[in-house]
Amino acid sequence: MRGVQPPIRPFAASHALTVQTRARLAPLKAAAPLASELPGNIIVLTLTSAAYPAPMTVWDEVKLALLDLQGTGALTVYPDPGGTDARQPPIDITLASWATDAAEDLHRRFGADVKLVVGSVPYPMTRRRETTTRARPAIDPADPSEFRFELEGKAQVRSGRHITTGLRVHNLTAAAITVRTTGSVPAPVVNPATGDHVGGYSGYGPAPLVQFAVPAGGSVVLPLLIGTASSRPELGYAVPAGEWAVSADLKLEDGRVLRTPPMAITITG
Repeated sequence: MRGVQPPIRPFAASHALTVQTRARLAPLKAAAPLASELPGNIIVLTLTSAAYPAPMTVWDEVKLALLDLQGTGALTVYPDPGGTDARQPPIDITLASWATDAAEDLHRRFGADVKLVVGSVPYPMTRRRETTTRARPAIDPADPSEFRFELEGKAQVRSGRHITTGLRVHNLTAAAITVRTTGSVPAPVVNPATGDHVGGYSGYGPAPLVQFAVPAGGSVVLPLLIGTASSRPELGYAVPAGEWAVSADLKLEDGRVLRTPPMAITITG
């Protein structure tokens, strides 16, 4: 006589095991299954595994991309990938005007989850191309009978890059002046024929107050920061190679602003 097989009791809903997969989870390493016997000759296998890692967020993946780019000079303004604050898309990232390859890669990987700027121009460029910086205030150049300016040597800079060179200021007046700077004087790039602003330095840096005294009848050399990020999308992300000019605004302690006349520079490819 055959034995009677005890009925198999169905699992209650609370006993159901739901396995979910996420595209970004790393493979789990399961431990050996454990077996136990319940009344009624029902064998239950319990599969134990390592703790499930939290799914990666967009910010987690963007942080890894930023860490890869750190130290290359491609990043100029970006959130700290080592910070503890969670960032929500779109995540703002500004890159140097030469770093179009890095921008293309970030855009391909993250799309609308990142908001990219290359130099001063949004990436990718929109069909409606507009100047990305405000027009310079209308200021007449300083009176050449009172102040004279000259670059220290021939200024030459690669397109998409920046340099710091010297600007010699000659004070031909009978009164000393004090120039207020943040450690250097930014020099926008202008069209030598029209004086129109076409580019300049784009990036972030410390902004300490550094003052330079120019004695009456004397001269002083100021550090001049020349950048080539384009402010006109029709020129691309960087001011292209060619003969251009720079014109700087010197802010004086007494509130006056001295604008230099355009001074010739060469931008190379």
